[in-house]
Amino acid sequence: MRYRAVNSTRTLVGIAAVAVAFTALVYVGAQPGPPLPVPSLSATIGMNGSSTLRGERDGEFAEDLDAVRDSGAGRLRLDVDWSSVEPTPGQQDWSSIDRVVDAARARGLTVLGIVTYTPRWAQDPSVPDGTTHGRPSSATDYGTFAGQAAEHFAGRISDWELWNEPNLVGFFAPQVDAGFYTAMVRAGYTAIHRVQPEATVLAGALSPNTGNAAPAAFLRQMYAAGVSGFLDAVSVHPYSYPASPSGTQRYNAFYQLHEVHQVMADNGDSAVRIWLTEFGAPTGGAKAVSEQRQAAIIAEGFILARSLSYLGPVFIYELRDADTGSGDIEDNFGLLRTDGTQKPAYAVVVRQAVTDAAHAGR
Repeated sequence: MRYRAVNSTRTLVGIAAVAVAFTALVYVGAQPGPPLPVPSLSATIGMNGSSTLRGERDGEFAEDLDAVRDSGAGRLRLDVDWSSVEPTPGQQDWSSIDRVVDAARARGLTVLGIVTYTPRWAQDPSVPDGTTHGRPSSATDYGTFAGQAAEHFAGRISDWELWNEPNLVGFFAPQVDAGFYTAMVRAGYTAIHRVQPEATVLAGALSPNTGNAAPAAFLRQMYAAGVSGFLDAVSVHPYSYPASPSGTQRYNAFYQLHEVHQVMADNGDSAVRIWLTEFGAPTGGAKAVSEQRQAAIIAEGFILARSLSYLGPVFIYELRDADTGSGDIEDNFGLLRTDGTQKPAYAVVVRQAVTDAAHAGR
């Protein structure tokens, strides 16, 4: 049996009813019961863990990476943070990232490296003081660092994502600029492929937003600025919460994926895949959902993703809560609570990995 290819809004809506029914079944499977099966690693499931892994002590660090492996997620998305590696010009320290990369690879995980965040000395001078996520002053300098990262991690990382959520001011201060981001992509893509010709380089990492910063609109501006030929895949963060991924609300970035793909098709890239490099739902803070609802949203997202032929891997955001139950939404996206216990959504990921393995064997 193969997953059915889907390429239209009408068919996406048609799948929704099936997705809802399957979600109910998966949700039941997420409730306490028999021990979870031991899945094979799925190349189409990834996990985000950068916000916690790099600062963890050895015991918790090992437990979290084991939890990624035991979930069946075969990929780990990790910041290769320029501001951390090179806070002083010309003085680079890769050790904290090396630690995560080597431990992940020892567990069979494939790392997706995000070349992101600018040290203060390389930020655009208009970036306000104290801003950690300002854009660089030079696309060329960004490309230079991307090439250095590709060289340092040659043989260990071959999948690369250029920046994180450049269509949000919070990650691209002082203002969103698709043209400048495209210049960064062109420089980063060229530098990485010079070192690693077989690398897969993702551009976009697009967050839900509105107007000219909405994923499809921002990508359209990137093509107008000359991104064609400088990406191997497009990445999107299709958060839908508190709605289901199949919901038709305009804020639902999962529902907008067909618009993103249409922009790609209009520019000759219909065969290029869209990777979903962040997806999930928070169980605390503003717009929080229940843990059971989180599981249902993720389950439905998997079902829809496996039904759309133009989608690549799905990376869950994220592994562990930073502070379960806090009022900060960013602290509560985990599949694990802060104490390491599993939310129902963890079982959803395990069962999806088992399903993926079954399909791969047919």
